[in-house]
Amino acid sequence: MPVRFPDEAATPAEKRALHFQDIYFGRGWARYIPAGAILILGALANHGPLNRVELGDWMRAARRQGENGWDAPAWDPVKVWTDDEWQRVRANEVDSPFGFDPDEPADAAGVNAEEIERREEELARSDAYSAGLGLGPVRTMGELLQYLIACGVLAEQRDGEKVMYDLNPDVALPSEVLPLSNEDRATEDTLRWRDVHEATAQSIITLFDPDGDDPPEWKRTSLQRLARELDSDVESVRAGVLNLLNEGDFNTTINVEQAAPHQVFELVVD
Repeated sequence: MPVRFPDEAATPAEKRALHFQDIYFGRGWARYIPAGAILILGALANHGPLNRVELGDWMRAARRQGENGWDAPAWDPVKVWTDDEWQRVRANEVDSPFGFDPDEPADAAGVNAEEIERREEELARSDAYSAGLGLGPVRTMGELLQYLIACGVLAEQRDGEKVMYDLNPDVALPSEVLPLSNEDRATEDTLRWRDVHEATAQSIITLFDPDGDDPPEWKRTSLQRLARELDSDVESVRAGVLNLLNEGDFNTTINVEQAAPHQVFELVVD
């Protein structure tokens, strides 16, 4: 969701930090760029704008990989499990309140094969995205820098031979830039819808006084009443309640999606 800066008194550092969060989480770019991007974005959020040498110095310091610099891998290494490690994980899951997945591989060889297959799928998607932008595969931090510029995540400012990089103040959504599949576009639309109404969902939670000594477990209300309490409109409140229901934190006694504004129902904390 677009970040709403606190007010005009917010410091430039606070605004840059919020803009970084908006790019990486709010707009969803974390789902479409290699993990190494957080080093570049983090350096620019904290210290930008930077030139390539300065940015490389911060990136090397954060990655702690000596002089690899822009030749360092953009992707985290694939996790390779030992049999002992994997059996400990399985043993913990058996006793976990979240349950145990019987379809998980029984040995390290099986889970390692799944990890490799997952990475190959990630790389294939990334290669398709970069090809759609006229670039080659992204494997190194240097290639990742050019990819972030092509995506419009970073802004490149040229003044003669001087080139500076910074977070783009007008970042587009991934679906506006990348050749996403119809399935991925539908997923992005759903996530964006939830993000837009997350602030309302959080406001509804405050009505349950979660930090109080004896918070209520249910609330008898209607969409109209909630709208008045939150100084909002009925449809925003409806969407906020649906967010809470989708996240599994609450349940209710009616179909909120089809409820009339005045219809009374109980909103119950799970």
